[in-house]
Amino acid sequence: MKKNILTTLVAALVYFLCIGVGVLLGNLVDHTGNMFYAPAFSALVGGSVYMILLAKVPRFGAITSIGLVIALFFLGSKHGAGAFLPGIICGLAADGIAHLGHYKDKVKNLLSFLVCLWYYRSHSTHVVDPSSLYRNSSRSWKISGLYRSHYGCTESC
Repeated sequence: MKKNILTTLVAALVYFLCIGVGVLLGNLVDHTGNMFYAPAFSALVGGSVYMILLAKVPRFGAITSIGLVIALFFLGSKHGAGAFLPGIICGLAADGIAHLGHYKDKVKNLLSFLVCLWYYRSHSTHVVDPSSLYRNSSRSWKISGLYRSHYGCTESC
């Protein structure tokens, strides 16, 4: 039991670092700041860590803990509950999908990875450059005072 917990925590930390490397690689490829390629590179770098975790700890909760680590990071980086709650929900959903295949079905494991990665993709774009949210969003969001108050922007953002 202790070994499973330690393996899960180490895998969550390594997976988090792999996402950071993926973001760095995506930023090196695309210099515009919107980080379009970051999730793809993160999937390439972190996918093996995810699959190794499923093989070593085939129990419910391992994937959820990865989702919790990522969600706590987004909460700590001032993305708010709108980033934290989906992290928990997607972690639980990904864990549930892998559990349906008893952590051995390759298709269900891949689907659970895609669910977990979807959460990261939907929130990762603005970690390094929050102003990219403003540049790449719709006109109604640009005008909204919510964005300006959250990120401290003025009219010139």
